[in-house]
Amino acid sequence: MKKALFILIFACASQAVVSQSIRDSLQKEYYAAASTLEKGQVLANYITSLKGTSPEQLKILLPLHAYFTNKKDETGIGYTHLYIGILYLKMGDASESLKHGIAAYKIFDEVQDTFALLKTHTLIANSYWFSGNLEESLNEWKKGLPASRIFDIHYYSRYLNGIAGCFTDMELPDSAMPYIQEALRVGYRNKDSLDVSNCQAMMGKIYIAMGQNELARTFFRQSICFLKKSNSFYYTYKSSVASDLNGISQSFFNSSQYDSSLAYARQALVYNNPEFQTTAAYSYSLIYQAFEKKNKRDSSNEYFRRATEIQNAILSEEKSKNIQNQHFKEEARQREVATQKEELALKHRQNIEDALIALSIISFTMLFLIMSRSFITNERLIKFLGVLALLLVFEFINLLVHSYLEELTDHSQVAVLLLLVGIAALLVPFHHRLERWTIVQLVEKNKKVRLAAAKLTIEKLEGKVKR
Repeated sequence: MKKALFILIFACASQAVVSQSIRDSLQKEYYAAASTLEKGQVLANYITSLKGTSPEQLKILLPLHAYFTNKKDETGIGYTHLYIGILYLKMGDASESLKHGIAAYKIFDEVQDTFALLKTHTLIANSYWFSGNLEESLNEWKKGLPASRIFDIHYYSRYLNGIAGCFTDMELPDSAMPYIQEALRVGYRNKDSLDVSNCQAMMGKIYIAMGQNELARTFFRQSICFLKKSNSFYYTYKSSVASDLNGISQSFFNSSQYDSSLAYARQALVYNNPEFQTTAAYSYSLIYQAFEKKNKRDSSNEYFRRATEIQNAILSEEKSKNIQNQHFKEEARQREVATQKEELALKHRQNIEDALIALSIISFTMLFLIMSRSFITNERLIKFLGVLALLLVFEFINLLVHSYLEELTDHSQVAVLLLLVGIAALLVPFHHRLERWTIVQLVEKNKKVRLAAAKLTIEKLEGKVKR
């Protein structure tokens, strides 16, 4: 019995090691994480390190999402939903990003993962904003504001800025002002030049909406000054400066100072980044409107044509992106269907293999019992076959329950090992009883054989005596 228990413990340990070795580095790091937050950070680090375009990154994330869905791993499902949604938002598909954001929110809200909830609120709010649903976007920013204030002051500033932006776009500048003032205080307190610049730019937009153009210019100029102190990327810096210069140009236009408006709009075109065509379109729009006010029809028509060309290019690019997104979603759907078919085929094959293994074990057991009563007369052979049968039964049980044990123990190899040892400890007494019963049967059979041989010998001797 001790030997059998030792063999089973060794088998348990070997199985745990083999199971661990087949995982790649991401799976190892993910399953080694102790909490949902740590697992999420592992996935976040992996996803943010991916190279390539958004569609190329989606081709990596969608199979990863299918893997976690197959494993019924809620954390993995939630985080892949979140980052897939972010990629769709970058691709300009607000409806698809919203769908994934809502799916992620349901999971994170249940487990109360604050970090993930803040990122999800941001995704959902931006998705609503890009689709023009300002009310829902505002509600989403407000929903996450209390948690952001406690969890991360940077997120708190971003949420305040988001709320102020929604109110401004809804033409409610008085409602926006308290939020952007609080965001500006947070930025100054954290000495974050980029946050301060963003807040001051938003403050400038609010003052323009309130008709206070002189104050608006002051804040746009301060925004540019803080941008120069920040560590933002060069292309981001250029687009932000161009946006602030357009704001100054708009403030001069509102004040009927058209020459100054023209000067700042033209300066904005110098800083404009080709990837941000909407900023250039705004600059051209300001220029042609200023020329129109100055009754310079030829110049006005020229810049109106340029603004129209850019708008048409933006619309054409959006249509192209929509077609590309639809094509990509269809590819993703077909890939998901193919994956499901492969999983079903694999499961069907595994079920057949399990059934054959079970039939083989039953046949081996029956053959062992039959042979033990008729052919096998060696006690050592019975013990060897008994241990072999025990290992077969244990490995079959291990095949059936190992995936469930990993899910139950959250992929803790120590816990899986202990549970397997527990199963082995339950099998060993049964094996011991069966082995003892078989040996008893063997002893009785040997007694009968010896008795029959003795009787035959006696009968032969008696026959000789009578002769």
